[in-house]
Amino acid sequence: MEIIQLLQSCDIEPIKTLGQGAYGTVYLSYNNELGVIAAKVMRLEKFDEREWDAAGKLNQPEFQCPFIMKYLLARAFQTDTVILMEYANAKSLDSIVKDKTKNLSNGTYRALSKQILEGMRLVHAAGLIHRDIKAENIMMHSSNEITKVKIADFGLAKVDVRTKMDITALGIPFNMAPELLLGTSPGNNKVDIWSVGVVLFQ
Repeated sequence: MEIIQLLQSCDIEPIKTLGQGAYGTVYLSYNNELGVIAAKVMRLEKFDEREWDAAGKLNQPEFQCPFIMKYLLARAFQTDTVILMEYANAKSLDSIVKDKTKNLSNGTYRALSKQILEGMRLVHAAGLIHRDIKAENIMMHSSNEITKVKIADFGLAKVDVRTKMDITALGIPFNMAPELLLGTSPGNNKVDIWSVGVVLFQ
């Protein structure tokens, strides 16, 4: 089934492509009930239920946070999976990192840092380890002249069982905690904090 037909069968009207990667394509879309949303389409074999399980945990009232991307709906078809998410209307934090012509003010830097850390606090409180924190996975959303971060992409997330655990070294090496790169120690949710530190240093 063609992607446009696939989305339209879910009462979703694709507007334009937002991004494409190894795991799927994200479309700016519109739905009469949900409004403007992001629709992620991926091959069924690429879909990892951990992403949706993480979304379910984070959608619980006690863990909801304005600094975490909200997942709205997932639907599996014969060959593809469609995941609907809230739409972040600004670029990712990666665009700021790569733009060497612009420097963040101290106030903006502190605000973004606080938002990212608050989002990660709720992720960890929900018993999850993100495992792929990087600037590309921190989206930005602007509304009424206020910009908020949105921690996104929980495809590599893992449940933290609050005991020692072996965490596979996934993600990009530059952002990984040393114990994951060297394989010297089981990891825990502190590996995410290391990755956040790398992002903030960038």
